[in-house]
Amino acid sequence: MPARLHSVVPLLRDHPGSLLELVVKWEAFAVRPMILLFTSRDCPVCLAALPEWERFKSKNPMAMALAFDADGPWPLHFGLKKVRATPLYVLKNGDEGVMHEGLMRAEAIEKWMKAAVGVTS
Repeated sequence: MPARLHSVVPLLRDHPGSLLELVVKWEAFAVRPMILLFTSRDCPVCLAALPEWERFKSKNPMAMALAFDADGPWPLHFGLKKVRATPLYVLKNGDEGVMHEGLMRAEAIEKWMKAAVGVTS
C-alpha cells in the first residue's frame, strides 16, 4: 500500500462521514508544506548547519523536513536544476517555493518557515 494511502486509512476509519469531508482532509494532507535542506560534504558552513537542522526537526516534529546532498540525486518534482550555493533551504508550499542561502540557526529556520507560509504566533 502506498505511504500516502496507508496514512489515509485511519481517516476512513475515524471519519465515516461524507466523501466530501474525506476529500477535503486528503487535500490538506497532500499539499502539506515541505522544507528541504541541501548541503555539500566539503562545505564547512554545511557542517555547522546540520546540528541546527537537527535541532529544528526535533523542535518541530510535525514539519516535513528533508535533507539532501546538493549534488543529488533528488526528486525531479522539487523543480531545482542545480544547487549552486550551500547550505540551501527550500520551502515548498504546493507549487510555490522560497529559498534561503546560508547558515540559519534552528530558531531562524522556524521563524522563516512560519513567515513563508503565513503562520502568525
